Amino acid sequence: GRGVGRGGEEFEIFPGEREVKKASEIMGGQFTSKVPVFYMEGLAFQVNGELVYPLFLEAEELDAAVERYKKDGGKGDMLEGKKVQVLDLFLTLQELKKTTDPKAQRVVFYPSKASLDKLRALSK
Repeated sequence: GRGVGRGGEEFEIFPGEREVKKASEIMGGQFTSKVPVFYMEGLAFQVNGELVYPLFLEAEELDAAVERYKKDGGKGDMLEGKKVQVLDLFLTLQELKKTTDPKAQRVVFYPSKASLDKLRALSK
């Protein structure tokens, strides 16, 4: 998918084939948007004393976060019956930009572990 940064520069993000396949499975049909974002209603983390709402670019990262959430603090029952949801990245960014809901300011995108590892390797 194509996007425009704050400075007006264009960039592209390409989802992995696995993520598009997973998004299609979750939606029960072909995912036709550009870049899927995965989340689960009710999933929130405390970061620096503030509640944040995570969105994930990889379904596996969401699954791992849900497992950690269930183990840490025993709050897993809050996610009982909740299903993984899929959004389109660019539509989500547009909504976050125009909404006045204060909760939107606490939405956090979580990159994949592999992406973070690559960034760390490049910065050495």
